Amino acid sequence: MHAHWKSRWASWMAIGLLAALAGCAERPGAPPESAGEDMPDLPWSYRLVERRDPGLEELEGVAVGSDGRRYLACGRGVIVFDNSWNRLQELPTPNPATAVAVAPDGRVFVTERQNVHVFGPEGGRRASWAKAGEGEGRFSHLTGIALLEENVYVADAGARVVHRYDTTGDFIADLGGRDPRTGEPGILCPSPYLDCAAGPSGMVYVNNPGRWRVEWYDLNNRRIGTWGKQGLGVDEFVGCCNPTNLAVTPDGQVVTAEKGRPRIKVSDPDGRPLAVIGQDHFTAESRGIDVAVDPQGRIVAVDPARDEVLVFVREDSASE
Repeated sequence: MHAHWKSRWASWMAIGLLAALAGCAERPGAPPESAGEDMPDLPWSYRLVERRDPGLEELEGVAVGSDGRRYLACGRGVIVFDNSWNRLQELPTPNPATAVAVAPDGRVFVTERQNVHVFGPEGGRRASWAKAGEGEGRFSHLTGIALLEENVYVADAGARVVHRYDTTGDFIADLGGRDPRTGEPGILCPSPYLDCAAGPSGMVYVNNPGRWRVEWYDLNNRRIGTWGKQGLGVDEFVGCCNPTNLAVTPDGQVVTAEKGRPRIKVSDPDGRPLAVIGQDHFTAESRGIDVAVDPQGRIVAVDPARDEVLVFVREDSASE
């Protein structure tokens, strides 16, 4: 197991204890939950067209710009490549980067565990938000980031919420907490995986791994809908807590990644599965597989267990 995985799991001891008490303890050495997987016929299929070791350690996150540039969050910060793997920029951060998002104007937003950094298109750091602590808008263990209009959404697996800020760093609201009006529980996150992604029509999508579902919220901070359930089927999420990561295509298809049975799925906006990228591309230790969609519609995934980048294309697509 990579050293950064050992460190990541050590930093998650308190939440791991909670998961164990709930019967959801992680099993880092467990094999994929793959026995007897029945793969039904689905409308789409994907094939692997690229597997790349970019030479980076502690690889955690990926984003793809509108120009096809690939932004990889790793132990040194964010390294930027073009789609031919020419290294273009290095955006250094004081501590390992955990997630990255790119604005249409080229600004790059990067999370560390308890910080957000903003870089200009030229590569210089413009701002940093250090909000460590407890309470609304405070950072505990940041694992995902998304940009929607002039909003920055930061997934906090430690606090079990998604923080919403404006692009200057002013706090707006927390999403995903317990509903004070109804008492309905919010996000359940037994392990250090929480993600968010911008979708069409002003929606932000969030995985709720301990409830085996995907949720989406509007710009009024209201949860509009959910889909997903626990189970072994292709339209379900297995294990203690899945999905771990997600992305949304411009037309609203949802890409989710899972651990335990490491795989990537593409579903329509109502949760009906369209394609499965099977676990034969990953290992039992593949957890926190971050995903992004490039301008050609290809799925770009990072596997932290191997520090690799994988690119998948739809079989009926002419894009290579």
